[in-house]
Amino acid sequence: MDNLNIGRHISGQFNEDLERIINHVMHMGGLVEKQLTDALTSVCDADEELAKKVLNNDYQINNAEVSIDDECTRIIAKRQPAAGLPSCKSLTGALMPHIHDQFGHHFYEP
Repeated sequence: MDNLNIGRHISGQFNEDLERIINHVMHMGGLVEKQLTDALTSVCDADEELAKKVLNNDYQINNAEVSIDDECTRIIAKRQPAAGLPSCKSLTGALMPHIHDQFGHHFYEP
């Protein structure tokens, strides 16, 4: 995302961190889109093997979510003392449900 216009922050490193998170979220969105397409195809075509593949690949989206959450927490923890940002817990708590709603990756809940 070289030309991402998210507003320039005084810290170039902070902007790089934000762009990296945005790239991770977009990558996770791509994974979700593929999973959703495969899930719908498996239902429409009664393709049991494809349905199993969808279930078996769900870990990739879960791992992406954990990675994004960890990265957000790291950035917030690093910046909070100097920037007066909200607490890590409140911000990540507010962020992740929104990402879940946007990407809805829960095809299967054991």
